[in-house]
Amino acid sequence: MGRERWLAKDTGNGNRKRTTSAYSCRSPANDSPGAPTRRNDHDFDHPRKVAELAVSLFDQTAGLHGFGKRERRLLLYSAMLHDIGHALSESRHEEFTFKAIMEHHFDSIPEHDKEIVANTAYLHRQPYIKLKFQHLNGLNEADQILVKRLAALLRIADALDESGKRVVHDIRCYEEKGVVYFDLHVVSKAIAERAAALRKADLFEHAFQRTVIVVRNGLEKRARARQRAMTDQLEQHRSG
Repeated sequence: MGRERWLAKDTGNGNRKRTTSAYSCRSPANDSPGAPTRRNDHDFDHPRKVAELAVSLFDQTAGLHGFGKRERRLLLYSAMLHDIGHALSESRHEEFTFKAIMEHHFDSIPEHDKEIVANTAYLHRQPYIKLKFQHLNGLNEADQILVKRLAALLRIADALDESGKRVVHDIRCYEEKGVVYFDLHVVSKAIAERAAALRKADLFEHAFQRTVIVVRNGLEKRARARQRAMTDQLEQHRSG
């Protein structure tokens, strides 16, 4: 599975905020769908970060899902819109997010694709055992699989900004013997993000039939260990 660095860097340092401010219908980013969004730009920090994380995960797991540019764009839209329901409800915001997306007209999203975006955003929150899939009934089997796999990536991306402090600067995904590792490059212990990622990886494990392990700076640590081992072997060879 491919490994890559972030496609973009987030430079914000603010805390994740959830407000009940009104929504407007302007685009929060150049490549977003021009959807219902919060009026204050700082309210976009979390969805922007989640979108960045989500598309990076999408690109690095291409060998698992096999999707292309269209599906990547739908995931991006879902990530940018996944929290808009907070204006109406904190505890059930995913329901209002689904309704807001379905009732809004998007110039850049065909009606059929809008239903995929709404369902993907809707599934970003609850534990797998509590997820309700009734909104998928209007989609064919292939689109239902698509929604579940995109939502699986969105859930992990959302979890990786759990604290709203954007402590995850980079992520690398790789697979070994049926286990998918999410290796977080962080500047702190990222306790909240790691715990949330493991908790919300349940849909990923069901959708892709893989076990998920979240590590912190794991690749770097193993690389340093291998380098030390090689150095020790070289010194032993020279001394022998």
